[in-house]
Amino acid sequence: MLKTYIARITQNICVTHVRRALVRQAQPLSDSLPDPAPAPDEAAAHAMRRARLVEAVRSLPENLKAVASLYLEDMPVKDIAIALGISESNASVRLHRAKSAIRLSFGDPS
Repeated sequence: MLKTYIARITQNICVTHVRRALVRQAQPLSDSLPDPAPAPDEAAAHAMRRARLVEAVRSLPENLKAVASLYLEDMPVKDIAIALGISESNASVRLHRAKSAIRLSFGDPS
């Protein structure tokens, strides 16, 4: 029908107009771009915290060190248990003990 045909053409023209308007939206360039890198003092503090964390993990007993290392690699507790050949609850207990030991080495008793 002619009415349906004209409605469809009108709809397509409107959609095209909106798409072009969205593409044309220009943002003015600023003279100063924000630096994505952290400030030098923040980067140094982060590096120091990371070094302390690595040292704290290295000083853990071997059974806790393995669990903590795998956890820091974003491995879930279930996969850690499978990888180490221990039960999931044992892996959770070891992880809790490792976290507690690391907190103590950072001076946080809680």
